[in-house]
Amino acid sequence: MSELYLGVAREYISPKVGGHIFGYNMFTYSTAIHDDLEITAFAFSYGKTKTIIINATVCLVCVAFCDEIRKELSQKTDIPYENILICSTHTHTGPSLADSEDGWYSDVEYYRGIFYPAAISVGLKAIKNSEPVRVAFGCGKSYAGVNRRKLTLENKAKLGQNPWAPFNPEMNLISFKNKSGKVVANIVSYSAHATAAGGSYTEISRDWPGIMTDELEKVSGGLTVFFNTTMGDTGPRLSTGGTGGHGYCHVEEIGKIAAKDALEIYGNLSDYDEISFSVNCGILNIPVKPRIAYDVAAKHLNELQNTDGHLDSYVCNFYRKVKESYEKGYEEKEFKEIPQTVVRIGNVAFAPFPFEMFTEIGFRIDEAVEDLKIIIISYTNGQLLYFPTEDQLCRGGHEINLFKHSNFQQYVDNADFYAVKETLKNIEKLER
Repeated sequence: MSELYLGVAREYISPKVGGHIFGYNMFTYSTAIHDDLEITAFAFSYGKTKTIIINATVCLVCVAFCDEIRKELSQKTDIPYENILICSTHTHTGPSLADSEDGWYSDVEYYRGIFYPAAISVGLKAIKNSEPVRVAFGCGKSYAGVNRRKLTLENKAKLGQNPWAPFNPEMNLISFKNKSGKVVANIVSYSAHATAAGGSYTEISRDWPGIMTDELEKVSGGLTVFFNTTMGDTGPRLSTGGTGGHGYCHVEEIGKIAAKDALEIYGNLSDYDEISFSVNCGILNIPVKPRIAYDVAAKHLNELQNTDGHLDSYVCNFYRKVKESYEKGYEEKEFKEIPQTVVRIGNVAFAPFPFEMFTEIGFRIDEAVEDLKIIIISYTNGQLLYFPTEDQLCRGGHEINLFKHSNFQQYVDNADFYAVKETLKNIEKLER
């Protein structure tokens, strides 16, 4: 059996104060930096298989920016483009790296001046730091999060806490030690929006995951990153009864709960062992509907084009893209093809998506795979918004509105069935 090598590196990527804060609306600007944003790279190699996973404490990174970074790193190394993954923790108190073509604000100056060079640098440094490692895996429960699709008396969903709806309390930890017995890195995976600070908070922050990773780093000595899993319908379980807080006190409230749970899992880790590692690059073929009619798109575009809201601007852009597709002679497709690179570390496999995945989808995928623990990573290699389960469409809400307008050929209602089915095909092809 080959030996697993891992190299880790980190750089700080806080933006200049005064820039736009992304996550709630188009009109919030930073007034200070509470805690520095970070970008961390994990460079894995196992025999001929090599992979880089880059984790950034920002809200999201659009497909175009991810593609550029992945291509540049691939050209500078011998790592295939498909084997490079870029994920975000989804903090709502950081800069915007969204796709301006989709009607969102994008801080291109921040991307060019800070984020892009740091992503390239940290990836190359991680490769240079590569050394043999052994691995330990731990799992526990945390109630730092909760389902956030609260039901009204009219059976419609709004942002809030829904304690009886699907929620995954599982927190997973993968820890890596070098041959001298030093912990060099940790990966914590859990599910909850990083929105504890709330929309009125104007300081740059990693939100609650930052407190958790800092505490684990202090105790273990290894660089620690957070993978946000099926966060599409989950948020922090705040004492206010909501999932968006009113300042840093709520960041500390949830961060301390999550940190305590992560440290307990770390304290109960078993022996660090030599493990195998594999990667499979596949495609998710998600069926899409025919476009809405040209006249319908033009009518809605005319009604919405003067709005400035966070959601309305995106919906407006959806109708614009539909209208332009007819004008440019676009040929309709049966499927939206979405690349997916699944990564197995021993008996654990990460299944990444460029969406904010709903909880039940992760349950279904994990239950169907008998020999591996499957962990979803949301917002990896792009930002394609929410991916709900079919049963939630009738209840509407913020997530459903964005799902319906995220692709100008809308996804079929049972797109979740195909996401599960296609992911299982990719996992099946992983070498064991």
